[in-house]
Amino acid sequence: MAAASGLSAHVDAGAVPLLPDARRLASDGHAPGGAERNRRSLGTHIAFDPAVPGDLRTVLFDPQTSGGLLLAVPPSRRDAVLGDLARDDVGAAVIGHLQSGPGGRIDVGA
Repeated sequence: MAAASGLSAHVDAGAVPLLPDARRLASDGHAPGGAERNRRSLGTHIAFDPAVPGDLRTVLFDPQTSGGLLLAVPPSRRDAVLGDLARDDVGAAVIGHLQSGPGGRIDVGA
């Protein structure tokens, strides 16, 4: 999405909803092979803040999403969209934003 838009993205790693025990499992060395393939394939486009722990980095590369959906919403519509999703009992979280910068680059902060 960011690359096609010519924008970069900033992701707040701590704001990404995770499945229970995902980080513990990653820290114990349990990660699907797809996570490492994602890291090799996309790693040159992603810059992690040094404060993002290794287990969380692993989880963020994990391809097992159970159908997660990423929406890009103009800041002026964010609260309305979150309200609509909450009314429909759809869990949602603001995990980052798009910004000017090298198209397709993703900065991940702690």
